[in-house]
Amino acid sequence: MHYGSRAREPQRALKQVRQNKGAPGIDGMTVKELPGYLKEHWRVIREQLETGRYRPKLSTAI
Repeated sequence: MHYGSRAREPQRALKQVRQNKGAPGIDGMTVKELPGYLKEHWRVIREQLETGRYRPKLSTAI
């Protein structure tokens, strides 16, 4: 996966979710919490995406 010109896509998506007042996802993480989480974990997530090893956490059945 090439990130050169696509590096700002996550920022645009986050901005749009904020503007739409998006609700927390299945993991319960709020839009306010996401930037801090990404700052802490982005390097690993990006590496996993680039190598095809990224596996999102499974949601629990309700």
